[in-house]
Amino acid sequence: MKHDVAVDSAAFRSRLAELVRVHGIAVDTEALGRCESHLLVLVKWNRAMNLVGDLSLESAVKRHYGESLYLASLIPAEVRSVADIGSGAGFPGVGVAAIRRDCSVCLVESRGKKGAFLHESTRGWGNCRVFVGLGQDLQEEYEYVCSRGVDPAAVVAVARSCQSGLGLLLSLESAKEWFRMLSDEGYVGTVHEIPWRSSAAALVMAPGC
Repeated sequence: MKHDVAVDSAAFRSRLAELVRVHGIAVDTEALGRCESHLLVLVKWNRAMNLVGDLSLESAVKRHYGESLYLASLIPAEVRSVADIGSGAGFPGVGVAAIRRDCSVCLVESRGKKGAFLHESTRGWGNCRVFVGLGQDLQEEYEYVCSRGVDPAAVVAVARSCQSGLGLLLSLESAKEWFRMLSDEGYVGTVHEIPWRSSAAALVMAPGC
């Protein structure tokens, strides 16, 4: 069953601003505006395409945008290029592009209709582009790859192929399992529990020197 938010952009923006403030995530006015504009397009397209199953105000603030911004805040400051593999509705890539405007962000999506949505919802974002295809088909190399809701093995394969760092939104159990496996390969990083959802985590790791 789909739960669409009755768009109250002021309420969304206010609650998202409060969430990131309480949890110490640095999000400025422009980033909040980008999230708000993306949401307005998402709500419109979601009615026809079911891009996300639950688009209540609560899930929009905490699950979709909040967690994406949290992951974005954990990507090292020196990183200048990020690819979101299997971007779908744009998560977590839009969060990265919103607050890391010093980064070039590529939203990678294999399905053309979702690619069209991503083009429309990020129109005018100077640091964001859309690639319609698979992650392994990317011609460019990115310093980090990120993802949510995609088989982690596929994303890790892309990271391994170009020696990229990883930023994954996973269940806490899965994050701990991948942390162990990647640590054995020489990756270094941390499992960060989502502060407002203890069953979920952001796994951020990079190849060791």
